[in-house]
Amino acid sequence: MAKRRRGVGGAGAVLAGLSSIGCLGILIVVSALSTAYDKCSGAGERREAERQLREKEARQEAQRRDYELFLQRQKDYEREQERAAAALREEVARLAKLKPDERAGLLTKCVADAICPSSEYHLLQSAASPAERRTLEAKASRLRRERERQAQARHDAWANAPLECRDGTLSPTCTCGGRKNYRGCCSGHHGVRGCSVSPTSR
Repeated sequence: MAKRRRGVGGAGAVLAGLSSIGCLGILIVVSALSTAYDKCSGAGERREAERQLREKEARQEAQRRDYELFLQRQKDYEREQERAAAALREEVARLAKLKPDERAGLLTKCVADAICPSSEYHLLQSAASPAERRTLEAKASRLRRERERQAQARHDAWANAPLECRDGTLSPTCTCGGRKNYRGCCSGHHGVRGCSVSPTSR
């Protein structure tokens, strides 16, 4: 019996030793896996940091290009303004060499006839004196009111003109500008042909 107990005890010791070895092996494997994970995790973090850095640099580069484009457009605008100012000075200097009645004639064409080889502003700027400028401004105001009055008169003449029916007669009740539609007009005269006044006469 004593020998059997010693045998059983020896087997238990062996099993305990194997168990210890097994646990040690597991710990080693777990430690290795943990180290590998740490390495992989660190590499992933580095890749993510590098990606974020590339994105940041790309955004900064895009902002730089946008700012350079803005500066270029600003310079182009300033050069265009300078050219326009130079052209204005040249035009005013040219008009300033004219006689007052010549400037007044050009102003009449510009305001009344809407023929403006030189703008009203240029003509006013080229006045030889403040008195001449006030005279030109008053003339332009009168011409503008007259042009508006004539335009209103032409519109009223068109609006009050009778409609022309298809048989050549004029409608006694319907006018060119009296209705949004011509329903019921020229009902006994084969319908409406159109306005009796040409649109070009408006």
